Amino acid sequence: MTVTPPAASRIDLAVLNPDPVSFAPPGGVTAGEGEPALRAGRGHEGHGAIAVGPARPSNRKFGRHAGILDVSGLPIHASKIHRPLLPEQTLSRERLNGWLDVHTAQRIVVIVAEAGFGKTTLLADWSRRSQRRCLWYRLESDDRDWLGFVRHVVGSGREADDGFMPRTLRMLTDLGPGGPTRDQVIASFLTELASEAQEDPHGITLILDDYHNIDGGEEIVPIMRGLLDRTGNGLTVVIASRALPALPLGRFRARGGVAQLDGEDLCFALDETERLFRETYDRPLEPDVLEDLVDRTDGWPAALRLVRSAIEDRTALETRSFIRDLTGAHAELHDFLAEEVVGSLPTELQHFLMRTSILDAVDPRAVEVVDPPSSAHLDERIVRAEHLGLLARPDVDSPHRFHPLVRDFLHGRLTAEVGPARVREMHLEVGRHFEGVDWRISATHYSRGGDQTSVDRVVDGAIDQILGEGSFLEAEHFVLRSDTDTRISALIVRSRAELARGEIHEATGLAEAAVRSAEHHAPGQMGLALLNLATLLALGGPQRPAVDAASAALGHHLSPSQRDVAQALIALWEAAHEGDLGMIARLLRRLADRQTANRQYHYAAVTRLNLSLVLFWRGEASEALRAANEAEGLFLSSSRGTELGAVAAARARALAHLNRMDDAHRALEGATADDNDIRRYELLVEGSLVHCLYGDVDMATSLLEMAGQPTGYKSILAGPWSMAAAELALRRGDLHSARAIVAELIGHGLAADAATLLRTELLLARTKIRSGEPATDTLAEASRVATVQRSRLGQSIVSVLTELAAGGSVGRSVTGLRQADRPVLSLLAEELTASLHRLTPEAATVVRAECRDRPSRWRSALLAASAEPGPAALLAADLLSAVGDARDLRQLRTAAQRNKLLRTPTAALARRLALPVCVHDLGPVSVQVGDETIPGHRIRRRVLALLCFLIARPAMAASRDEALDQLWPKLPPDTSVNSLNQTIYFLRRIFAPEYREGFTPGYVRFDGETLSLDPDLIKVDSHECRKLVAETRRGNDAAVEDLARLYRGQFALDFAYEEWSLGHRDRLHAAVLGVLEQGIERRREARHFADAIELAQRALEIEPESDEIQLALLRLYRATGQHAAAAEQYAHYASTLREGLGVEPPPFDDL
Repeated sequence: MTVTPPAASRIDLAVLNPDPVSFAPPGGVTAGEGEPALRAGRGHEGHGAIAVGPARPSNRKFGRHAGILDVSGLPIHASKIHRPLLPEQTLSRERLNGWLDVHTAQRIVVIVAEAGFGKTTLLADWSRRSQRRCLWYRLESDDRDWLGFVRHVVGSGREADDGFMPRTLRMLTDLGPGGPTRDQVIASFLTELASEAQEDPHGITLILDDYHNIDGGEEIVPIMRGLLDRTGNGLTVVIASRALPALPLGRFRARGGVAQLDGEDLCFALDETERLFRETYDRPLEPDVLEDLVDRTDGWPAALRLVRSAIEDRTALETRSFIRDLTGAHAELHDFLAEEVVGSLPTELQHFLMRTSILDAVDPRAVEVVDPPSSAHLDERIVRAEHLGLLARPDVDSPHRFHPLVRDFLHGRLTAEVGPARVREMHLEVGRHFEGVDWRISATHYSRGGDQTSVDRVVDGAIDQILGEGSFLEAEHFVLRSDTDTRISALIVRSRAELARGEIHEATGLAEAAVRSAEHHAPGQMGLALLNLATLLALGGPQRPAVDAASAALGHHLSPSQRDVAQALIALWEAAHEGDLGMIARLLRRLADRQTANRQYHYAAVTRLNLSLVLFWRGEASEALRAANEAEGLFLSSSRGTELGAVAAARARALAHLNRMDDAHRALEGATADDNDIRRYELLVEGSLVHCLYGDVDMATSLLEMAGQPTGYKSILAGPWSMAAAELALRRGDLHSARAIVAELIGHGLAADAATLLRTELLLARTKIRSGEPATDTLAEASRVATVQRSRLGQSIVSVLTELAAGGSVGRSVTGLRQADRPVLSLLAEELTASLHRLTPEAATVVRAECRDRPSRWRSALLAASAEPGPAALLAADLLSAVGDARDLRQLRTAAQRNKLLRTPTAALARRLALPVCVHDLGPVSVQVGDETIPGHRIRRRVLALLCFLIARPAMAASRDEALDQLWPKLPPDTSVNSLNQTIYFLRRIFAPEYREGFTPGYVRFDGETLSLDPDLIKVDSHECRKLVAETRRGNDAAVEDLARLYRGQFALDFAYEEWSLGHRDRLHAAVLGVLEQGIERRREARHFADAIELAQRALEIEPESDEIQLALLRLYRATGQHAAAAEQYAHYASTLREGLGVEPPPFDDL
């Protein structure tokens, strides 16, 4: 969009609703979400602005029609597959770019906002900076057919990479009679795109811009379903749309695979607005002026562009005054709106706009009150106003709203026309109309009409709804204006608002004040006040004071939904002790469904959170995760409060139990940076517990240390902290601390969440077992509680502990576990590793499988058991060799110095952790060890010669005498043997600088007679080529192209004249050329000329003097009409025949 600076007292209408939003200085050109004529590549015929990307060549060729691009033979619209060009000065928004960096490494990103919110600008800016390969496809209404969709995506990829998706390209060019079917093309497209993404080191992001133009298309939906199913493993799909796409995203959301931005997210924050005006517009604004600007414009991109144009010629003082007084009634804006926009509209539309300007949202119900004649024409008038940029909405689910500046203008004009008194009366009419129907609208308009008494009455009457839907912060706005400090509803709203901000102390004080006020002023509201206090006291778990308050509340008047909440809180107390978890889960499910149906989303969120905790200890981790996901969605759509920390913890625990630790980490992300202090504390404590139970002990320790002791207002979370601290002490072997913390849990009646009593009994039993004390009575009590509660998870743990405590073999309790219950073995890793010698063979197999599934949980336990003298040490070391990491290897080596039996598992662990070695022996030799490549010239020549000699031998092995004869033929026997030993010494240290016999991987093996390289640890390019040659002989034609890429030159040119290298080199070279010649001929016969030419060119790089390949390439050039290339190739061919073979070539026309 080209922006022209305004005249002295004019503002260009285009800046009211710029589309796309450009944040460049005036005169810049940006292509984005704009009108067709302004899109990239469509400025004028045949000269589209093409953004191929830095250092990426384009093979584009323009046809006769404007904007048509020929990419590898595909007819494609140029403007659709090129990232829109942005001026270099475009503001880069780190907040949103960083968000995209994180979430485009996952699966699906959805950006939903109306035109003008800068979706395209954001994606264009991010994609030009991202390391990921970005395929851009801007969709229009004519892209609803499958063929065009596939062609454009393939073409977008081939703009930067001529080798992108070759199989699908061939199928597209072969379409027609006898060619591939639609289903075959689509299947190839989906499979090959996923494969390309997986092979790309940074992954691929497919950006589908303006997706709403094709949403629901009959031919597009199956392709999109297939694309979404293949996301992950490097492939991400970004959908930018004006409406939420009608795609099956639910199952991906349930797994955390969908990230979404909406219009509100795209609006500019204060710091971004500051940078926009300072860096991009070169008009820095003072902090207070910026705050006023953001407050007046809501950070809407279109509004900021409008203001920038308006202040261009103003001084700093004039700018301050302009922004501070910024309204639609401002003289310049008023003149513009009056003369150019509103003044030219039909009278009935002007009337509609003015009267609806008193509304925050153009709600059809409210329009009936303020402008009844417009009700019948509402849709038509909204569309007209939206087209003019006077009305907008952030997304399709939100109502239309005026831009604040436009609203100010219209409101001022209405006030001038009917008078302030009539405007106030209109507000009161709306307030009366919505009283009892919509408390927000009613309270808002009563407040604007100056009737605070009615505002208080509305809030009092809607308190149950406010609490149920979690709209505390909205309601706080109204109650803070009231002069009545003792109103119960006002105190309750304020307490909940403080809780949402994480201010526990203030929230509890206000809740207690509400109880006192009810006692003296409003006994009829005592039940509500007590219930509010109970919910605050239960934040860290169902504590006794919370249950007492809820029980007392039931003795007073409560609404049905409030009574449900009180009974649910008491049920949670029972769930923490001896309540039937199955019955409580059914109660909570019914209650959550009822609350959702009544639109009490906050209540429903809390109930589903509690349901998740109950289901987890029922042994239903998948259902617990589902309930926690539902709770998260409900909280995000309602209160967005402190409880989100508990939801994240519940999700993380269920995910970890289901062995989805990466997802559990993501659920806990941001704990250290959360600005809600109580939520941050809860996430740190619960994160420590999750890592302690299922993950890394050091991470668990770090998180609990960051949290610190639960003092002051954090004491409300003393129960969860004590549970985490006890588990951590037990895992680290600090049995004294574990016992003391368990005693405190029991003595003070602290509750964490569901099954607290059962969990403390289990902790006590484990402490006794680890200490060698009798645990029969404790286990019997734990078994009783688990049975009464119907806790399958608890019963499984008790069963394993009982068999461990009995002292005999351990088998039935382990093998009898259902697959879904086997994570309990990880919860008991320390107890099981200390008794590995007692496991039956079948039980040992089960434990090994669980250990491999959760290595980070078992490593510390296995290492501790390995270091202890006893019958379990060797078994633990053997298991550690299969799952240990580099830290474990160092400590296991130390243990092996004391216990020689551990040397074998130590060597096995070292071998498993060995860095992969690849010898690049085609052309000049180099050795790659892990990520480091060592050029051959940095290796001692005799060491490199020994390496290449062994590579050239069958099975990479030779006898000692063969090595001596080939490498040291002239030295005396003793000297040559000493040289061989020294050379082996140095060769081993190329692969493992800290090599120690028996403790480091054996890349080079030597038993005194036979010398060899380990083929499992060392890969060699020439051997990989031999395998590819064998693959082609078995009919795998795809291996031909892999071979052409891998074979870069003849074997070990560093030793080109050594006799021992000749046979391996010549045999491999001949075999490769034979395969390439056959591959060229097969592609020529199949008429895949482009592939045949590419293969022939590669073959000539390998063997430039091959007259057969030169002749084949010449004929291919002629067959495809490339006459100049054919003539040049004939000259090379003729020269080869004359100079190399001494014969005259046949005439050009005869070939």
